[in-house]
Amino acid sequence: QVQARYGRGLIYCEMAKYKEAADDLQACINSAVFQQVFPALVPQAKEKLAFSYINLGKKKEGSQLLNELVANASTELDKSKYLGMLTEFQYRSGEYQKSIDVAKQVLALTQKDEYSTIRSYVAMSNSYGNLQQHDKAIATLKEAGEKFPGNSYLDEVFFGLGKIYYNAGDYKNGSDALQSHLQRFPASKFKEDAQYFYALSLYQTAKADECIKLLREFLSTYPSSKRAGAAQMQIAETYFNTTRFEDAAKEYQLLYRKYPQDENAALAIFNEGWSYYQLQQQQRMLESFKNLVIKHPTTKVAADAQFAIGDFYYNQKLYDSALTAYQQFVTSYASDARVEEAKVLIKDLSQIEAYKAYEAAMA
Repeated sequence: QVQARYGRGLIYCEMAKYKEAADDLQACINSAVFQQVFPALVPQAKEKLAFSYINLGKKKEGSQLLNELVANASTELDKSKYLGMLTEFQYRSGEYQKSIDVAKQVLALTQKDEYSTIRSYVAMSNSYGNLQQHDKAIATLKEAGEKFPGNSYLDEVFFGLGKIYYNAGDYKNGSDALQSHLQRFPASKFKEDAQYFYALSLYQTAKADECIKLLREFLSTYPSSKRAGAAQMQIAETYFNTTRFEDAAKEYQLLYRKYPQDENAALAIFNEGWSYYQLQQQQRMLESFKNLVIKHPTTKVAADAQFAIGDFYYNQKLYDSALTAYQQFVTSYASDARVEEAKVLIKDLSQIEAYKAYEAAMA
């Protein structure tokens, strides 16, 4: 029975059902029968349990178990494997300097597991990146590529290199690296992210039309991607920033209609309004701002839109409407830094309205 539970735990691990895997594997490790009858399986059970803890984000339990495995490793190969898991676990836990230190231990070993070595390079590079030490992050991945030129795990190394260049603001090298990755690893599990960041890097290197084309391909290939809304937003922003305001308005509208729950939906309505402003279609701008306030009333851009509505009416000398708009702003966005400015405008407008009423009464 305990052996069957061990087997089930391994299957759960392969199925990425880490909670179920951890429950079964922990039960095996705690079983005296399992330890006595299957002592050779205990280290593997602990290894898979540690792997489950990594994916469950159980920082304390995972660190404790991995350090135990490292301390009890019988060979350098086993030690490199457990240290490789530990460096990745520490990276995922946000302990970046510890991850770097452990990765260096792996690289210092005479005999080491190749997969664990590459994983250590990746974790170390990612940790450097999160510490804003981009030059070290890039150098680490380049070293991994040079030492293991034919390894199948280099997929992540080359994707990571392009991503770090991008995060460091080196968009030309980022674009080149990501393009190379897409060509070298056409079936990569990182292809979705690589294509997305490659498109963004093209925009950053003033290749706007190529960026739009690639993002449209991205949306066609990955319509349910978690980055779909962001990709659509970038298409719209690219049109806006290259002064193609009519196209921008259409793309912003497509975003908030197709992805109404996306984090960019409110901003898309707001920027649609400014696209109409640039096209001198102020009535349509006003409609966009009013739509934003109704659909996303608690957002920062809704406050901006409400204030802009007041400004629009004020500039058009529609003082009644301006007064109402500023009053709504003060009521709805009481903590906004512009409340005092709005109150001054309300006072001025009230005086204007009072004077108009006086003139009407005297006429």
